[in-house]
Amino acid sequence: QSTPVILGDRVLFNDTGGTTWLYELDGTLVWRHEGTAPLLTSPVVSDEAIFVADVEDLIVALSPTTGELLWRYARPSSLSRSGTLALFGSPTPALDGELLYAGFSDGYIQQLTVGQELTLHGRFGLVTPDGLFIRQTGLLVVEDPKTP
Repeated sequence: QSTPVILGDRVLFNDTGGTTWLYELDGTLVWRHEGTAPLLTSPVVSDEAIFVADVEDLIVALSPTTGELLWRYARPSSLSRSGTLALFGSPTPALDGELLYAGFSDGYIQQLTVGQELTLHGRFGLVTPDGLFIRQTGLLVVEDPKTP
């Protein structure tokens, strides 16, 4: 279900078994990273990391050159919401410069600073520095208040 990402002469993709793969276009495996839950979204690429979101509310950052784990963020589960319906899956994270926006099954949006270390910010809706409002409704939605 993941859309592949072409990176020059390589192709990057996730599978429903929880693995992220990087291949040369000639079919040679460069690296793979084994996850623990199905991956239904496409990987997101920055210069510093490849970001992957799984269906169990986990975001990982992988090294683009080796596939090694740089950091991981697991959305804390809320005991107060344990009986409510949650989404199975997650939207593909959205990258805006140094900020990564990730939506989770409980409707929460987490803003993460891109890089080798993890910095957290977030709430149910976020306003970016240029005034865009981001919310989650099963999809990650970005609204521009200047556009009718």
